[in-house]
Amino acid sequence: YTTTFFYYYRECKQTGRSTDRNRLNVIIVITIIIIMVNHEYQDESPTSATGRQRTVIRGERTIGYSIVEAERQVDRSTAVVIFYPLSGCARAISNMKLDGYRCSVISVDRPLCGATSDFEVEQEEVASLVSGGCCHSRTNNGNGGSDSNMSMSQVPPNQQDRQFLQRINVHAQDVLEVLNAERVKSVYIVGVCIGHPYAVQVCRQLLISEEMSPSNTNTDSSGIQLCGLTLVAPFISTVCPCSWRVARLGAFVPSAVLYASTEAMLSLASFLVPRVVSGNTLKKLVSPEEAEYGGWMEEDYEDACQILLQCMEASQNARGVEARLGVSKIWQTHVCDKFAVESRCGLVLQEALKDENPKNVVSEPSIPIRIHASSQDKLASLSSIEWIAKRCYGNVSIQVEEEIHSHEVMTFFGGPPCNPVLLHKIVQKWGLGQ
Repeated sequence: YTTTFFYYYRECKQTGRSTDRNRLNVIIVITIIIIMVNHEYQDESPTSATGRQRTVIRGERTIGYSIVEAERQVDRSTAVVIFYPLSGCARAISNMKLDGYRCSVISVDRPLCGATSDFEVEQEEVASLVSGGCCHSRTNNGNGGSDSNMSMSQVPPNQQDRQFLQRINVHAQDVLEVLNAERVKSVYIVGVCIGHPYAVQVCRQLLISEEMSPSNTNTDSSGIQLCGLTLVAPFISTVCPCSWRVARLGAFVPSAVLYASTEAMLSLASFLVPRVVSGNTLKKLVSPEEAEYGGWMEEDYEDACQILLQCMEASQNARGVEARLGVSKIWQTHVCDKFAVESRCGLVLQEALKDENPKNVVSEPSIPIRIHASSQDKLASLSSIEWIAKRCYGNVSIQVEEEIHSHEVMTFFGGPPCNPVLLHKIVQKWGLGQ
C-alpha cells in the first residue's frame, strides 16, 4: 500500500491531475493497520531456535539479555532462566538448540556485562539488604519460634561487601524486569558456578516468606510463579571449610591487594586467552568419555571457542568484580542462608551438622531443588556441595554426573553450546521436554 501510494501520488504530479484526498486517506489508514497487525504477528508468532539479543529499559538503565525460543513452543509463558559463570554473559546461549522443548531459555547479562548498564550504589537499599533483605527472614528454632540472628553474620559487612549485595539484588530485579517484558508467568531457575548466588536471590524475590500456598506455588506481585531451582556445579562460598582453596586464600587478602591482583591477572588473561585458546585447546580439556557423553563433534570445539571469546569480550568490564565477589563471604550469610529459611529448607549451621537430630531442619522445601555435581570437579568439589546442600537446601540428594570429569565441562552442561545435554536432562525432569 505504501508503494501504491507513492506511484499514485507521482502519477498525479506527472499528469497534472489533482489527488483524491479520500483515496489517499484510505491508503494511509490501511497502511498503518497493516504495519500494526504485522508487528503484533511478529511479536506473537513462533520463532526459530536461535539465540536473539534483546534489551529492555529499567529506569535509566539498559538490561541486555538473550532468549532462545523452541521451534514448536506453544505456551510462551514458561521459561528457564540460566545464570552462567563467565561474569554472567548472556551470549553463552546464543547457539543453543531446543529441539523438543516446551519453554524458552533466557539468560540476562549482569551489570557491566554485555549491554547491561552499571548501577549506582544506593545506601538506603544496601542498608535494607544488610538488615533484612528482600524478604522477611525467619529461622526455625525447633519450637515453632524464630531466631532472626541465626542466619546472619554478626560482623557488619564492609563497603565492598555491601556493593556485592546490591549487585546481586540489582541483577535479580533486572531478571524480573526481563521476565515481565517477555510475559513469562512460570519460571525455572538454573544456577551454574558463580551464578549460584544470583540464581538464589531471584528465587528469594519470587518467594512469599510469610505465607506459603497449600499447593506449594509461589507467585510474586507481578504474577510470576517460581517452579523450581537447579544448581549445576555451584561455586561454594569461602564460609565453607572445604571450598576452593584459591578462593579461601583470597578471602584473607586485603581488599586493595585483592583488587590490584585480580585486575592484573584478568588484564593478562584478556591479552593471552584470545591468542592461546583455540578449538584444539578446548578439545584437550574434554576427555574421550565426556566427548562421547556430550556428542562433541570437531566443529563443536571451534564453536565453543568462539562463544568463549565472545563472552570474554562482552564481560571484560565485569570480570574483576565477579572474581572479588566470589571470595566474599557476604552472599552466603545474606543470600543463601536467608533462602534456606524463606524456602522452608531450614538453615543448618555448622554446629548443628554434628548432631544426629538437628533442631534447625524444616520438613519440606516450598519449591523443588536439585543439585548436579561431578565427583572429579576441583573447583566445586563434591564435599563442598554436600556442605551447602546440608546447610541451605534441605540436604537434597546430589545427582553426581559420573560421565563428566571437570568443572569446565560441567559449566558447558556436558556438551557443546548447541547441544547442552545436561540441560536437556534437567528440562526433561521438569516435564518441559518431549
